[in-house]
Parts: sequence; C-alpha cells; structure tokens
Amino acid sequence: MKRHSTLLCLLLIPCYLSAQITFQQFPKPLQLYPRDLSTNTAQVHISGTAAPSSDSLIITLEKSDGMKGIQALSLNDLVGNQFVVSFDIAAGLWSYNIKVERKTSNSLVLLKEAANVVAGDVFAVEGQSNAQAVAYNGDANGWQNNFVRCFGTSNPTVFDDTNWYIAEGNGYFSPGAIGQWALRMGYMLQENLLVPVAIINGADPGKPIEFFQRNDAQHTDSTTNYGRLLQRLINAGLTDHIRAMMYYQGESDGTRADIHKTFFEALHADWEEDLPNIEAYYVVQVREGCGAPSLQLREYQRAFEDYLHHAKAVTANGINGHDGCHYNVLGYKTLGEKIYKQISADLYNTPTGEQTNIRVLSASFTNDLNTQIELVTDAASGLTAQLGSAYDFKIQGASASVIGIQVDANKLILALDQSVNTPNAGLSYSGHSGSDAWVLNADGYGMFTFYNLLIDNYHIVPNFDIPGIMSGSGNCLLLDGTDDFVYVGSVLNSSYTKEAWINWQGGTQANNIISGAANTAFWLPNGVLSAGHNNAWWQVTDNVVMTPNQWTHVAVTYEAALGELNLYKNGKLVSQAQNVPSHNDPEVYVGAYGACCTFQGKIDEVRIWDTVRTLEEIRANMCQKLQGTEPNLSTYFRFDETAGGAAPNVTAAPDGQLFNFQGLGLNEAWQRSGAPIGTKSTYTYKDVDEISLTTSSGDSLILSTPDVPDFVQLYFVEEVPNVLKPADGYVLVDNQRYFGLFYANQSIQDFDLEYFYANNPFALVQEQNLGLLQRKNNAQPYWEETPQFLVNEVDNTITANGIFYQEYILAINDSVTINPLSAQLAVTQALLCSGLNAGVINATAQGGLTPYSYSLNGGTPQSSGIFTGLSVGNYSVMVIDQLGDTITTNLVSLQSPSPLDVSIQVIGNDAVVTVNGGTPPYIWSSNAPNPDLQNLSNGTYTLVVTDANGCQVNTSFMVDYQPLSLTTTLLDDDYCDGFASLVLVAQGGETPYQYSLDNDSFQAANTFQDLNPGDYSVYVKDANGQVFELAPVEINIPYLLKATASVLADTIAVTPEGGTPPYGYSLNGAPIQTDSLFFNLAPGEYSIEVNDAAGCITVVTGTILTNGTHTPNANWSFKVSPNPSTGLFELRGKNAPQEIKVSIWDVTGRLLQSFDFESFESSFSTNFNLSEQADGIYILQLTDGNRYENLRLVKMR
Repeated sequence: MKRHSTLLCLLLIPCYLSAQITFQQFPKPLQLYPRDLSTNTAQVHISGTAAPSSDSLIITLEKSDGMKGIQALSLNDLVGNQFVVSFDIAAGLWSYNIKVERKTSNSLVLLKEAANVVAGDVFAVEGQSNAQAVAYNGDANGWQNNFVRCFGTSNPTVFDDTNWYIAEGNGYFSPGAIGQWALRMGYMLQENLLVPVAIINGADPGKPIEFFQRNDAQHTDSTTNYGRLLQRLINAGLTDHIRAMMYYQGESDGTRADIHKTFFEALHADWEEDLPNIEAYYVVQVREGCGAPSLQLREYQRAFEDYLHHAKAVTANGINGHDGCHYNVLGYKTLGEKIYKQISADLYNTPTGEQTNIRVLSASFTNDLNTQIELVTDAASGLTAQLGSAYDFKIQGASASVIGIQVDANKLILALDQSVNTPNAGLSYSGHSGSDAWVLNADGYGMFTFYNLLIDNYHIVPNFDIPGIMSGSGNCLLLDGTDDFVYVGSVLNSSYTKEAWINWQGGTQANNIISGAANTAFWLPNGVLSAGHNNAWWQVTDNVVMTPNQWTHVAVTYEAALGELNLYKNGKLVSQAQNVPSHNDPEVYVGAYGACCTFQGKIDEVRIWDTVRTLEEIRANMCQKLQGTEPNLSTYFRFDETAGGAAPNVTAAPDGQLFNFQGLGLNEAWQRSGAPIGTKSTYTYKDVDEISLTTSSGDSLILSTPDVPDFVQLYFVEEVPNVLKPADGYVLVDNQRYFGLFYANQSIQDFDLEYFYANNPFALVQEQNLGLLQRKNNAQPYWEETPQFLVNEVDNTITANGIFYQEYILAINDSVTINPLSAQLAVTQALLCSGLNAGVINATAQGGLTPYSYSLNGGTPQSSGIFTGLSVGNYSVMVIDQLGDTITTNLVSLQSPSPLDVSIQVIGNDAVVTVNGGTPPYIWSSNAPNPDLQNLSNGTYTLVVTDANGCQVNTSFMVDYQPLSLTTTLLDDDYCDGFASLVLVAQGGETPYQYSLDNDSFQAANTFQDLNPGDYSVYVKDANGQVFELAPVEINIPYLLKATASVLADTIAVTPEGGTPPYGYSLNGAPIQTDSLFFNLAPGEYSIEVNDAAGCITVVTGTILTNGTHTPNANWSFKVSPNPSTGLFELRGKNAPQEIKVSIWDVTGRLLQSFDFESFESSFSTNFNLSEQADGIYILQLTDGNRYENLRLVKMR
C-alpha cells in the first residue's frame, strides 16, 4: 500500500467472510477521536465485509484546509472477504470529512460518509445542579464552538442516543448539553490551547452523593447514574481516554459530612477502576447556600487532594453572581475560566499567574491577649480582603468573633472582639452566599473554606469571670445556625411586640429570630432585618444589611385592629407597613421558624408582649433588665443559665425547651453575653451636648460630646460584677455597681465621660489615687486601666476621654498595706440520710479588707460564710474582700450513705421484701395481718422501713391475686381460604402473659394465624411461670378448595381437592354441571370454575392442542357396560373398517392400559379390568389415526 498526501494509510487484515458490503466500524458525524498525546494524532478505523467483486472501494479523507487523501481498494484482493482501513488524523482546530464509495465499471456510489470529524481531548463532569449548570439566569450558547463536542445525553430516560453533538450550555437533559461553566471551560481550552475537546456531563440536580454510586455487581446498570454515564463513555469509545473528571456536588448532603466523605472515596476508587487513565479529579468545594453544607463536609472536600490519587481541590468561594443556590451566566463563566486555568497548568503545562485557590497554611495568635490572629496563606502576591470578608471567619470553641481584617503580603491579620480563653480553639472560614466580600489572590481566586484549624501560639489570658454571677446582661444563648432552636409554645397574642438583643455571626441562612410555626416571621435573611405574616415575610424590611458580630437590639410590633406592622433596630423605626392581615399563629420559636431556618449567632433578653409597645417604651427598656412582672409581658427569657436543656421563663409562661444543641454542645451554648444591659438606663436619639444618668446612691454618669450622630444609651448595673479582680495595681472601690454606655454605627472621638461619686467611697487612701477601669463588654473576663482619666477631688468626679469602651467601674491605686487574705472551710453538719439537702458548711476568712463576700462553687456571692441545705457533693468557697481580692478555700466533701432502698415483689398472695442501702440494721412495720406478709387477702398494705440512723422509707403494695384462666375465640375472616385464626385471652395470674400451642414455644402475641383444620392444645404462661392448659380446641373448617386440570387430546378432566363436596364445574362461564369431564373440545385455552357446596370457588385452565377432527366415524358404535362398574368393563362396537387403538387414562393424564384390535364390520366385544385402580373417573380413548372418540368410565365399589 502507499501513503496518500501523508493523511491516509490503508491496512488490510484478513477476517470473517460475508456475502455483501457491511460496515462494522465507521466514524459518526461530529465525532471526536481522543488523541495520543505523544503524537498529537488519533487513529480512525473503518472495517467491514464485502463479497468478492471486480468493483473497488474508494476511501476519501478530506481535511477542512483542502488537503485530501484517496485510496482505492479492490474487492477481489480481500482476504476472507474482510476489509480494515486504519489511518491517523491530527488534532487541531480543523476537521475531516470521511467517505467510502463503491466504484463499478461505470459508476461511483456513495456507501458511507461522516462529516466534521476531529481529534482532541476528553473531559467528564459529574455532580448535581451546579455541575449540570443550566441557564438559570443568562444565555451561555454564545460560547458554542465547532471544536467543543458532546456525546449522547444525560437524560436518565434516554439510553440509546449514540450521536455526537456540538456542545451547548443552556439545556436541561437535552442532547449535547454540558452546562454553562463546562461550555466556557471547553471554549477556553480550544481557543487558547488549539485543541478540540469533548465534554461528557452526567450530572443530575438535587441528588445526594449516594445517587452517584456504582452498582458493583453491574457497573453499567442503567438504573444508576454511574452506570448511565459509564455506558455513554463505552459507547463513545472514551473510557480509556478521559483526561480529567470535574465533580461539583455536596449541597444535598448538608450536615452528613462523614457520609459524603465515605461515598466520595468509594466513587473515586470506582473511577480509578473504570476510567483508568484519568490525570486529574477536580473536586469543587461547595459553598454557603441551599442545602446548608456543613463546614466539616467542605473541609473534607478541601482535603481530598491530600490523599486521593490525582485529586485536586477547587472552591466556589470568590465567585459572584450567586443567587443562594446557583449562578447567573457570568458566575458560571468565572467558574469555567478558573477551572480552565487550573487544567491548563496541570495538564498542558501552560501556567500563567496563580491558577489555584488560596490555601491557609497556618494560624497563630500575635498578642498576649489572644485578640489578634495571623493567617499565613500560599498566595504569592496580590492578596486582598474585600470589605466585609472578616465576617466569614469563625472561632471554634470560644465566644470571640472576628470584627476586622487586614492584609500583610501573603498574610491575613484578624482582629477579635474579645480574648480567646480556650487553649485548643480553632479557626474556620465559611465563605458566604451571594457576591462580594471575598478574600482573593492576584488572579481573583477565592480562599478555600477550612474548618477548626488549630490556632497556635496561645497565651494564657487573665480570666477572672465568676460563672455564677449574672449581673448586667449575664449569659446568652449561642445557636449554631444548623438546627439549634428554643421552642416556647403558644404565647403570641393577635397584637404583639417581639424584641431581643442579637449578635448575628453572618451566613446566609434564614436566621429567624422570634418566629412562628406557620404564619409569623421575625428574621434576618441575608443579614437584612425583616418581618411579616402569612408567607409575606418582607412586609417590613430594613434597607441596611446588619453588621455581623455586633450586638444589636431588634423589635417588631403588630397592632391587629389597624393591621399596622412596625420594625425597629436599636430603638429606631426602620420600616412600617399598613393593612397587614392578622397571623392566627400563636406558636413561638426562638432562633427558628417551625423548627427550621435557624439563627446563627447569639440571642439574649427575649421579650414578648401582649400589646404594642411604643417607640419610647422600646427605647426606655432595651438596655434595662426587667422583673418579669411588668403588665402585658407574656414571655421573658434572660438566658442566664450555665447548663441544661431548658430556658426558664421569668414570667408565668412555660419554660423554653432547647432542641438540637448536640453539635455545639448543650452546655457550651450558654455563653457570656456582651449585650448592654443594666438595672437602670437613659438615652438620647437627638443631637445634644450632654446626657446624664443618676443612681439611687447619688452617683451619676455624664457623657459630654459636641456631636451625637445616631444615639447613645447610658446604663448602670447596681449588682455585683461578674469580674471582681481589677487591673494590675488597682483594687475595686465599690464592687456593688458599675456602669456602661451603648452606641452603634458611629465613631465618637471627641467626648468626655464623667463619673460623679457622691462621697469618697474609700476612706483608707488619698482621693487622688482613685481611678477608672474599663472593659469592652460583660463578656470580657478582666478589667483594664482606662488610658486617660482625670480625678477632680473638689467636684468628686473622674473624667475619661478617648475611644469608647462599653463598661466602666471605679477603682483605686492599691497603696494600702493589708494582711494577706486567707480562708478555711469546714463541715458543720454531715448528711445522715440520702436525698436530704441538710448539709451545712462554714467558711471563715482572715486578712484582706472586710467586709467579705462568699461564693459557693462559683455561685452568686453572699455576705455570710455559712451555707445550709446542701446535698451530696464537693464544695469550695471563694472569698472576696472589699478590695476585690479573692481566695478559694480548701475543698470539702459531703458524703451520703447509699440510699435506703425498699423493693416489694408480690407473687400471688405473698409479698417478698428486699432492703438495701442505708445503715443496717433495719426494722419495719406493716398493717398486714400476717407479719411475714404471706397468704394475704386481696387489698392494699403499707410498709415502713427504718434504718439505724432513723432514715425511713414509706411504701405500699397491693395484693390482687386472681387464678390464671384462658378463653379462646375462633376467627375465620375468609371461610374459603382453608385457614383460621385463634385468639387467646388470659386472665388472672401475673402479667405479662405468653401463649403457646405446644407448651414449648411461647410468644407474647395472643393471636395465632393461618391455622389448618384440626385439634389444638392451648397454653398460657404468666410472669411467674405458671402454665394453664385449656382443653383441646377444634378448628372445624374445610381445607382450601383446589383443583387440577388434565388434558387428554380433546378432553379436559378436572380433579377437585379440599373444600366441601359436592362440586360443580363451569367451562368458560357455561352453566354449572356435576361432571368433571369436558369432551370433544376444539383447540384453545379453557377456564374451568370449580364450585363447592359452601360456595367457595377456584379456577383452573387447560389448553387443547389437538389439531385433528374430534367427531367419531358416523358408522362407529362403541359402548361400555356396566358403567359405573366395580372394576370389570366390557367394550362393544361395530362397523370399524380400520384398526382401532384403545387407551385408558386417569384424569391426571397418566396412561393405565392400551391395546389394539383389528378392523371389523360386524360386532366387536372385549373386556378390561380396572379393579386395582382407585375409585374415580377414567377416560377410554379410541382412535383409528384420523378420528377420535373418548368415553367416560366410572369405577366405584
């Protein structure tokens, strides 16, 4: 053979002989052949069979640039009538037309043709809706290109599409659809790398990862998504040529992180087996949005590349155009371009810039207070943190929040709102739904979501918080945004006010604050405060997105008579709606809407009123702790607990019940609150120069500033602060009060904060040593020195200026020599009886400065060191002196004897008493007539047991002895089914009972079903093992009616069994007859209905296959007598011109006897004996080879 135009090479291979020209292999129009990377060519095969002929096959290969190769193949030269032609085509942005013609002596006939065939690379896409990436918003088909192809369709109902298509991006399960981002990726590959591509997309929307698994018993199982995609690749000849698999799935797996991990590892292993030459698996890390995929799930997706062969991670973070679930066309365009860049670097060795997402390498604290974190990333250059990106970071295991972010080369510097006091705290980055507020590298790639990255360089931070003290805002409740909520119950009035302090931690969940079960919502979707009724959830809405990680007061009011809905934020009306329909939904959930759509962040001071609060009433109380007895206050949660699954309601309404706090940890959900709450407050929402607040002691707080751009609330907390340890070098002057101020969304730099104290509060030192300490809020576990303050001894004031902190307390520079504080703890009353809270301990203190306060096990301090009414446990007391110094006593233990336990078992009419615990010996007394409690009459008796310490247990028992007995009931719901049920009813004895039909196998159920006719022995056994046997029970019902049909030539014989004789028979609906034989039937299928005397029915069928004529010769005359007979029969006949064959059959078709007799024209007679056969019906058949006659025989004794 010769090479033509360097394009066509022919190879003849002998094979199988065929009688005409048929094609076994031939390209399809638009087909893409996978190229050999080493030669940049793909091999095309044309094969078939042809009968020997003087004709020739003309194979033409024409390239789109005009080059052409032609080869002639003589059909007389074939070996074994088989032809195979193989040739190479080069990969590039050109195509080939291939045709085969038959040349005869005088004509050229086209046999086969394939146009627009190319060579290139193959990729696959799998996952759910963002892998399918249909046209949710915008048209992507402007990127369609002749050199981006697809084979078949992912439609799960179409299995036979073996066509090639120009790929398109918009379609939903349409032929050739590959999705918008895959189309953009393919366009970029062919445009920039000059190679055609085929992309096979098998995605299916809304499916969990189980949906994409392989059936290991049948890899191409068409009922599975995996099998359908694999079969498409097999049909296209591509299984050994997939260069990369792109996988975008996980939204539907939600919180099932471990399941997702396990199944993806299995899926990866299956691809490795079935698609053995894949060079890269690009796993797209899903993002915040629909399905709420957990941080742990996304961490697994990020980490797959660390241990799975050829796996590479991509994240959807950093891509705009996201609607909360899917993307507009520009979002998908960005994703396609980013994956293209990674593929071009990984598979084509053409790197340009940073073609991968940002990975965080480490996290560490950078200051002693653990309020700043440094993240080191792998970004080479151009690292940027857009406005708002700080709020996507979360501290795991601590209540601190990220409130600021800065960039330093390849590092991110995070600022926290408070110290982290947990050595093993972790940092997570969640990303978010929607657009903007991203951390990006120079190429615009976003940062991977990561979960619980350990923060190194932890410093021990001063933590002087006393957990049991709930002054000010006390504690709050932290909800994880996944499924945590508090169920309150039916407490919402038709007119209402809902209000709370919230610290939203970001995220795009629905973030319900105080909502109902069906018709009311007070929520924060995408950070926008909103409220509404009856599915109109945005009837009032703020026009400003709330700042995350900042305490904010929110409220909504509804006046049913007017239909007026008002929305408030920080005491300001932000939205109002009229003519709002009533809600008819009294149910209330804190942090959820009907147990879903939960809040992510902290909630405190939840209040629900049965009336509409005015603007001034909301402002007057928002920074004040209430009593719970205020008029029209129906529900009030302070959330001041430290553990447990209930939230006490300060009003008379039911307590709130906590649900689904397992992930965060139930006790960890109770956190210190930073809300600005005092016992007294004042405010201004006007531009005034001065605002002041005076307490009952005469002390006052005065804020002076030339500008109040928004509002200011001042508050006093006339309670013992939860932090009593002052800053170094100071002691607290008055540990019974402190004060604070609240402002938001403003920066007041020019101010004076003046604290006026009525008298010198600390006479032991010079007044000029007074000072002022500050802290950010109630959650900060230590006081700091206020940097700039001035003491005025004449006016009794301390004035501070500079940057606002939230809370302040009066202190004094420690210059007094005082003896060291010491304390001891002793038990003065031990416990004698278990369960009695009668223990007493006494703490005594020396040194320091009196008076002292005493806190038991971190609880609320009291003025006395004696603690009474204590139960079993370990106790220590913290002693606090007037200077704020503390010391903790030794640990004492209150032990209790084991509980006095009395158990009474009544067996029949005897009582058995067992005593454990307490302190022996025991004595007991009873009102029973017999001291040994035996043979007691039926009745109720009391028993008093006393141990050596006088601890008593009073109990009672009842004797109600009834002999064991048993009754039965027969149930036969279907008389004709041959079965019945037996119901056993026991009485007396000791429950529970067990039942048996054989006194061996007992069961708890008292019904025995599907019993056959017969006699049954019935037993019952009680809890004491007593067995009672009932006389045998007869089940007298007929057996199930059955029948069989036997076919002998043109005769059907029916044999009944069971039921109730006599029987009737109906053939194909004909009238009922008593004869079970049906003679002279034409060929066909027959249905015979058998009826018994009880009306039961069964149906059998028989098929006559005989094709001959079934009527006897008109001259035949055969008779049998006697008939019926006890066994001996005589057969007589005449006029039989041919030999006759005689056979005798039973009704089941079994041959019993046969004999022949010669032709005869006169009479004929012979005898046969059936004495050894059972009574019944038999068939005597006579035939001369052409005609038949069947006679019915009846044998009976």
